[in-house]
Amino acid sequence: MARKHSYTITIDNNTSEKEAIQFLVDSDKNFINPDKESRKTIMELLKIDKKFSRAFDLILIPGHTNLEKIIELDQTSDIILVELKTTKKRLDNNPRGFFFGATENEFDLGRHSKFIRI
Repeated sequence: MARKHSYTITIDNNTSEKEAIQFLVDSDKNFINPDKESRKTIMELLKIDKKFSRAFDLILIPGHTNLEKIIELDQTSDIILVELKTTKKRLDNNPRGFFFGATENEFDLGRHSKFIRI
């Protein structure tokens, strides 16, 4: 059974992730935060199981920005999925000695070689 402490950690992590997403979207117009319907469309275009819809936070589409209301694509290969890992802790030896967790879905999506981009 989960303890109150684990719920507090989850809430804190979700808050820092939302703040990081907003920071990136505000500071770099190339980062796009897809809404629920856009995520569904992206999943269909990329032929990715809907269980992965929360396995990424943002997308990048070269030549497009988050200022556009509608983005039409010729190729699905243009979509780059972005997963953020955030913390508010001071990491003097960034990131040595610090653990960033990931869900099984995030790892599973990352294992699909067609989605890996370095």
